[in-house]
Amino acid sequence: MNQIIANTDLLVCNDSESLAWGSNSINKISDQLEHLGDDTKIEEAEKSQKNQETIALSLLHLPKADSRKKRVVIITRGTQPTLVALEGAVHYVEVSKVPKEKVVDTNGAGDTFLGGLFSWILKHDLVGKIFKEGSYPDIEQAVQFGNQVAGLNVQVNGVSFPEDTKWDKEAFKVWN
Repeated sequence: MNQIIANTDLLVCNDSESLAWGSNSINKISDQLEHLGDDTKIEEAEKSQKNQETIALSLLHLPKADSRKKRVVIITRGTQPTLVALEGAVHYVEVSKVPKEKVVDTNGAGDTFLGGLFSWILKHDLVGKIFKEGSYPDIEQAVQFGNQVAGLNVQVNGVSFPEDTKWDKEAFKVWN
């Protein structure tokens, strides 16, 4: 997995995927520390396993094949704000608030988020900046748009949008 991540500039996962990676990494660290007999460090490592900021920052700082380019880590967290780690800092992007009674099907929300994220990147002609230069201008706006379309998607069965979706500039302020 680390070989793949070494060649990854934009890493997107959900909360359970990030915790699984963190758990696996912490277990390896714990095994090494246990061999040294330091129970205190093991307990601290296990506590940080649940800390998604720590996990995001550890993913952010894994070795890169091209160290000239930065990496960004995005962790979607369902109804909780999306975590964005970049340049050693963690930021949160609010998700679209969908009333519980309007949530029909969450299957495909992550794929829809990615579709929104990448469509925003393409519309704003940022592919070269992100994947060639390793810079991330306005990445939080791209995340916000991904959150908006995912919020629409959860209101219907399957991967689609509600029939009454207003596709106007007001509905998608971040699009422009």
